[in-house]
Amino acid sequence: MDFCFKKSLILAGILCAFLMLPGCSKEEIPVFTGKFEDLGLSVKWGEANLGATYREDLGNYYSWGETGPKETFQASNYKWMKDVLLTKYCMSQYLGDIDGKSTLEMEDDAAHAQLGAGWRMPTLAEFQELYEKCTWTWSELGGARGFMIISNVPGYEDRYIFLPAAGYNPQDGVMSDNYYCYYWMSEIDKEDNTPSAVIWKASAMNAGPGSAPRYFGLPIRPVHD
Repeated sequence: MDFCFKKSLILAGILCAFLMLPGCSKEEIPVFTGKFEDLGLSVKWGEANLGATYREDLGNYYSWGETGPKETFQASNYKWMKDVLLTKYCMSQYLGDIDGKSTLEMEDDAAHAQLGAGWRMPTLAEFQELYEKCTWTWSELGGARGFMIISNVPGYEDRYIFLPAAGYNPQDGVMSDNYYCYYWMSEIDKEDNTPSAVIWKASAMNAGPGSAPRYFGLPIRPVHD
């Protein structure tokens, strides 16, 4: 069977099964917290956002390097900042005392702290692999917009995850949900001379890496080694 035709059938089947069933509600969709999907990639991807109960749930929002969620996100209540200067993960003398740390340590990784051994936040390279080796289709599941991500890896073409457009929380309210995906990576943005960390951002129009202030509240999609 032609690969493209086979891929179309798989995609159509998944979309019909999960996106187009009339009367489909959360009660009819299994709980996925703490489970992962093997897409044939270098890591396994969590089936839901950190803190979510169902695939389409937005989950909790976290400041980069903090292991628990909160409702208000400000520089003044960010764990790794004092008097507008960074106290950890600093690569610039203009931002604080340089410690040379550019990647999250496991003790500061929310996914590892909440889900346990083997779980962690993804790297930018892992998100790029997810983007390059899977088909991303802007879809809707359980009333939430986002991406149905289906593996293109031979032997795994029937495997998929749903990535909801959870937006972000810049202070005390979520913005851009149902329109944009913003997800934390485990690295700081070394090219930006501000206290920023790397994110993956995606919408129905485009996708790619970016950065955001570390104290912002963003969702996390955990991975498992």
